[in-house]
Amino acid sequence: MVLSKIYANGKVNDLYQLYECQPFFRKMTDSQNEFEIAKLIMESPCANIVKIYRITDTYIDMELLKPVSNMFRTRLNLGLLRRDMLRAKIHLQKIGIMYIDWKYDNVGLDSKGHYKLFDFDASGIINADGIWIRRPEQYNAWLNAVKAGFSDPKEIDNYVFSLEL
Repeated sequence: MVLSKIYANGKVNDLYQLYECQPFFRKMTDSQNEFEIAKLIMESPCANIVKIYRITDTYIDMELLKPVSNMFRTRLNLGLLRRDMLRAKIHLQKIGIMYIDWKYDNVGLDSKGHYKLFDFDASGIINADGIWIRRPEQYNAWLNAVKAGFSDPKEIDNYVFSLEL
């Protein structure tokens, strides 16, 4: 039996609840940035991005995925994974989300075997003019893009994607 999971205080534990009779993933967070991104994704879903089910003041409930980082690279279809993540990137940029944290650790498989992106804590939001509304934390991927000469949010996102996937 597959159990729901909850991420809190840096650990993933079992959660004995279902969402509409299905196991799900609950992320405990206090990040307003992550709540806003989850809301945008919930309002504009994409086949290659995790489904957001519910957003509260303290957590986000979403589709339960099997992380591909736990799988051997030889079992992954890297061409299909890259294609699906490119589709996710195009969709996110269209709705103003710059993901920036592109890596295999943030990709999972849904129950039908489709690759989907998850984990938006290092992402940011831009307006229609390409200016940050919610700037993400500047982790290593961000810093490496800036060192390479990129400053525009979309250029930073594209650069990190091209290096990591």
